[in-house]
Amino acid sequence: MMKNRGKKALSGLFSLALIVSLFSAMPVKAGAVSSWNGVIPAANAAYSFSGGSGTEVAPYEIDTAADLAQLSANVRGGTVYTGKYFVMTDDISLSPASASDATVNPTVAGTAGYTGGGTVYEWLPIGGGNTSYSFQGHFDGNDCTISNIFYNQSTGSYGTGNSVANNIGLFGKLEENASIRNLTISGGYVGAKRSVGGLVGKGWGDIENCVNNGTVVYGNEAKGVGGIIGANWVNTATNPPSILNSANYGKVISAYSSGSAGGIAGENEGTILNCWNAGEVISPYNAGGLVGSNKNDYNKQTGTGGTVYGGISNSYNAGAVTGGIAGGVAAFQKGSMRNCYNIGNITGSTYAGELIGEMNSSLTNDALRYEGSSTPVGNLVSGSPATVSFSSASGLLSDLNGWVSAQSSGDYSTWTIDPSKNSGYPVFA
Repeated sequence: MMKNRGKKALSGLFSLALIVSLFSAMPVKAGAVSSWNGVIPAANAAYSFSGGSGTEVAPYEIDTAADLAQLSANVRGGTVYTGKYFVMTDDISLSPASASDATVNPTVAGTAGYTGGGTVYEWLPIGGGNTSYSFQGHFDGNDCTISNIFYNQSTGSYGTGNSVANNIGLFGKLEENASIRNLTISGGYVGAKRSVGGLVGKGWGDIENCVNNGTVVYGNEAKGVGGIIGANWVNTATNPPSILNSANYGKVISAYSSGSAGGIAGENEGTILNCWNAGEVISPYNAGGLVGSNKNDYNKQTGTGGTVYGGISNSYNAGAVTGGIAGGVAAFQKGSMRNCYNIGNITGSTYAGELIGEMNSSLTNDALRYEGSSTPVGNLVSGSPATVSFSSASGLLSDLNGWVSAQSSGDYSTWTIDPSKNSGYPVFA
């Protein structure tokens, strides 16, 4: 067991006019919450949403919960919106009540397993489940929030309707070249068997600026369970997916004897950059603050893009992690990790590492920072991670930003300290 501490005037007027014209063409968030009535409509490929034409300059507008439900029905009916654009213009609530792990019995499927007060409606994920369809467009949350999602099929079958138990999240499957950005999910419960995530169950696309703000995620079979995505897979060696600038505050639970749970991703083959976790992560097997199982995908390494690997960079964990193999950043590490740190409490019954539970990697693992005299790697099978202990938040800040400033890429966020956040330890500026 390990425990850690928590040209002048004319040009100016022109610029202003340009900015105003740009913003006047963008959908504006309405400021109210649209509530879902629990009805999943029939698929209707001709549905016009609340505006827009699906182009980048005139995206389809998701203004109501009915719009979102229709999107789900259409994707699951085979209209996958390849290359189309969507933007939210309102906050949406998917249930009148908000479930939690304390108010859901995962052994009783559907809404019958909800034991809390008020009503919950069971969401039908956008793609995924028992279908072969993935969302193939671009979804911009426009800094809106989708709250009180509910899905409880961890004892369900791989059948029809809602009784589907794999590839489950707000979006069930996110295809390669598709994206989700600028979206927060808040509250509620997503429970299924395999590839379960708060935002996405299984995906090969990109996720950016997204937050799980308290949605519980539960899975009880193989594959990953993640606060943002269950399984983040590579489809094409030259085009690995990325998760950027995203965070999890929700509780993540795998109940499977060989399951992998992570605050950002349960299983990962892509890039995770500028991300953090502050939610609790639990699994009897792999439990990682950011990733449960971070690994090479040997089957994709024949591509011309070279080695495909799970890469975690410039990220941190502040959440408690409990597992058989437990790691502050990753439980099982077969990928790369750079400029990451952990301050969460780590408890592992087999192996426990402040940064990594078990490591078997010949890739770059450096500038990894851990607190005090605790153990950075629980079990080192192969590789030689470059780890550095820190004893103060200010020293950690200097080291993190020193690494960022030394990089040729501008993709890495800089760090700062806000005494009111993260127990005074570094956060992104």
